[in-house]
Amino acid sequence: MNKNSTAVVGLLSLFTLMVQATLILCFLILLLALVSFADNRQEFIQIVLKSVDLSHSSLNGSTYTAAVIILGSISGLFMFLYLNCIRHLLQNINEKFYFEEKNLKLVKHTLIFFTLYTLTNSSGVFVDQLFQVVQIPRAYYLESLNWLQIVDSLITIMGIYVIYTVFKQGILLKRENQSII
Repeated sequence: MNKNSTAVVGLLSLFTLMVQATLILCFLILLLALVSFADNRQEFIQIVLKSVDLSHSSLNGSTYTAAVIILGSISGLFMFLYLNCIRHLLQNINEKFYFEEKNLKLVKHTLIFFTLYTLTNSSGVFVDQLFQVVQIPRAYYLESLNWLQIVDSLITIMGIYVIYTVFKQGILLKRENQSII
């Protein structure tokens, strides 16, 4: 790899590390807000509930907020693990390890974690549909995943699977080449 490619791979690796650190920081802030004071908990619940209309839903405010926290935490964990695999894969590529077994495992884990991340995020949409939770547009909230984002994530999963297949075939070709020599 030339210097520019090495620099880009290094920057991407640094970016994934920064996003991982941000995920950890957000989780710790959320945990601190929920554990520290009852006022913080009530304020957080009000922020979450400001973005939804539960009048036609069988869920109450506390249950919906708990579901948002649980799904968000699980989603954050899968994103963290996904980024960890990407970062290790970038480091291996930077060290000129291309078609190796460890990279194939990393790509496979990347596929698994991104799929789980997508399923977790999609389950939020299904919970909203199942319990008739109505999202209020333009309210202060983190936008929920919509159907277009689910399709986008599924296309990304297909792309990761193609990369996994290419890596797998590359390793088989490398072994075949080494056995001939």
